[in-house]
Amino acid sequence: MLITQLVLRSKLNNIRRNFTQTSLDNNTDITQKPILHEYVSDNFEFSLGISDTILTLTANKSKFKENTITLINKMFITRELININIDTLNTSLYAMNVEKLFIFVVNDNIDANMIARITAKNNPNVIYIELNTVNFINFLNEKDRNFLDYNKHSIYIIRNDNFRKIKNIFSRISNCNVNIGRGGSQKSHGLSPLDLRLSSYIMAMLNFDYKDISSLNFFDYMDKDRYLSWMVRTNFKKVSLYKEYKPMVINKMPYYCTNKNLGQYYLECAKIEG
Repeated sequence: MLITQLVLRSKLNNIRRNFTQTSLDNNTDITQKPILHEYVSDNFEFSLGISDTILTLTANKSKFKENTITLINKMFITRELININIDTLNTSLYAMNVEKLFIFVVNDNIDANMIARITAKNNPNVIYIELNTVNFINFLNEKDRNFLDYNKHSIYIIRNDNFRKIKNIFSRISNCNVNIGRGGSQKSHGLSPLDLRLSSYIMAMLNFDYKDISSLNFFDYMDKDRYLSWMVRTNFKKVSLYKEYKPMVINKMPYYCTNKNLGQYYLECAKIEG
């Protein structure tokens, strides 16, 4: 078993090689179809590091811009390197009654002409797929793929990139314009299906260890470029207010009003203390 694991890891490492964005842009023939390397796992492990972003996506039913689909994302960033065994993950998912999971790893250190696909040993529906940015974007826009079908079973791991890059990667899906947002619905204070999905996947990856998950969560320490697509540079001038502020307490409000100057009407009709 150990020998098989080492061989599999060696094969995957051979697929990977140092690949700068410059060489990707200049030397990659995106018309050439990449070679798919498929394996069945024998305790295969993949890593998550502090520079990686783990996210889930869902479509926003509200339409904010013509001809643009809005996706809401939830993300997790770990504060230290962790290794995840895909076969152990499959066992945890089975215990949670999760039958299917596609793990997309977007990594520009993998050969542009290669795609690695590793299936869990006892479940052909738990699949690890590692590919570079160009191949992933091509995958998102293939005609015979329905993003909404496979996305509800998917988790995305973006290696070594910020939120702006993530928005660019998902800017077009199935040849439709897409915008990724953070979400802000009137029900945002409730536990959404998207929140539950990401939390469940993270729990399964980390063996349901609440203390471990809490200590690894990098939420309070994220740099702004990890969750914002823009940065504001403003010099704030300190202002001293010398005028004392006296609050106005209103404990009685009128039910209706025909007066056009509503603000003044409320002040006159309401019982004011202060």
